[in-house]
Amino acid sequence: MWLVTVWVSHESGEIVPVGRWRCDSCRMAFASRAQRAAVTTVAVLTAAGGFPAVPAAAQTRGPEVAAPVMTTFDRPGRDLTFTVPAGVTEVTAELVSGGAGGSAGSTSLQGRGGYGGGGGGGSATAVCQLKVKPGQVLEIYVGGGGKGGGAYDAHGNPGFKPDYDSSIFSLGWKSFQGSTEDRRLLGDVWAEGGWPSPKANVAGRRFPPGAGGGGAGCSWFDRAQPLVRLLGHALFPTAAPAAPTTYAGKAGSWAQVGTDTAGGTGGAGGAAGSVPPSCPAQAGRGGQGGNGAAPGATLGTSGSNGHTGCIVITYTPSR
Repeated sequence: MWLVTVWVSHESGEIVPVGRWRCDSCRMAFASRAQRAAVTTVAVLTAAGGFPAVPAAAQTRGPEVAAPVMTTFDRPGRDLTFTVPAGVTEVTAELVSGGAGGSAGSTSLQGRGGYGGGGGGGSATAVCQLKVKPGQVLEIYVGGGGKGGGAYDAHGNPGFKPDYDSSIFSLGWKSFQGSTEDRRLLGDVWAEGGWPSPKANVAGRRFPPGAGGGGAGCSWFDRAQPLVRLLGHALFPTAAPAAPTTYAGKAGSWAQVGTDTAGGTGGAGGAAGSVPPSCPAQAGRGGQGGNGAAPGATLGTSGSNGHTGCIVITYTPSR
């Protein structure tokens, strides 16, 4: 172990040991003249085996990286917007649509309790990387949950699919208000909501629960361009459509069969494919199926509504 007193040369930008020893391994070149001029103090290095430690004041620090910023939208509606901050050219969008409603339970049959209703399917989750422009305004559509099936007659009526999927549009003209399928053809960012049971339970027969949503899209077009408005997005995309990372929603659970003493319990709703941490834990989950009617009773209970979706936009602010 030996002690070396050193000084920093303004001309060469090197750490050079003072005295009769000169150690080539004790040099550190600075990246710029400004850095060389900034280091003017005498440093003392303690070295083992002839290799000195570099003083903390002389070490070059890497650039500081800003922490990501998340904006979460968990209220259903089509009146939400997000304005891209200054200096931001890319965002990550995570979309969860609404879950489907659960089916209602059925009437009792031949002295036994009715079938419970199947649970609604959960939403798919889409994760997309989007190229954006500072000041660009994005339309945010957060899909609400589908309605549960009503127990207003002897059948266990199925629940409903959400009215619209969670989507993001580039704001440049009035959003296309057509069907979900039509909007997808025009190009946008979307995640598919859950599906309800395909049919109602009928006397002596029960139908499966709803399937989970599985579709998603990351086609991204700038609707503000005049030619896009006139001729359609497919001909004039401003960025190549990106393949989303998709997490398929889970199917709802089967309901229980009625017994001699009670109606069958409704099936649980399926979970969303993935739920971002800043979203409600139940986002995109399907609704609970209703219970079957008790023996001798006419009506079961209604299915529960599906849960609302959620959209999260994450970006790294510029410094």
